[in-house]
Amino acid sequence: MAEAGGNENMNSSEMIAGGLEQCLAMYKVDLKHMNDEQLVEKKMGVGRSPLNMTAEVGFFNGACAKILKGEEAPMGDESAFAKLLDSFTTREEAVAMMDANTAELAEAIRGLSDEDLGAQVMAPWGEPITKGGLANMCVGHMMYHDGQINYIQTLNGDNAVHWMEL
Repeated sequence: MAEAGGNENMNSSEMIAGGLEQCLAMYKVDLKHMNDEQLVEKKMGVGRSPLNMTAEVGFFNGACAKILKGEEAPMGDESAFAKLLDSFTTREEAVAMMDANTAELAEAIRGLSDEDLGAQVMAPWGEPITKGGLANMCVGHMMYHDGQINYIQTLNGDNAVHWMEL
């Protein structure tokens, strides 16, 4: 697996963006090892499906990219958000949106100076946060849902470390 970064002269924004891109690669390789049935299954009938989580990651990354660029984030009420996530019905749709929005987010992060990283913005959940904190939250959020996908894989008998394919 390639290490995120690798350049000791790298600035903070580049390190965060590189980490985000590494998380995306790890997430996608794990997702690749789920069959279509596992991708849409809601464990115990109430859990969220990996497809739904993937749509959320993509949407969240796109919303945060807009916030980091000083634009209005497309956030609505909870029911509209749930309906949006449920509108993704295929792996290809969700992954394409996650790829595009994560690329937009990485570009937005790379455009931030170290000083910019300390500037306050309003997070999608309505609390103030620094731009650097929001960028790091996106990395953690993606890893959080990748961890859930990993757990679902183990529940289905797959305990391989798929990241080693990178």
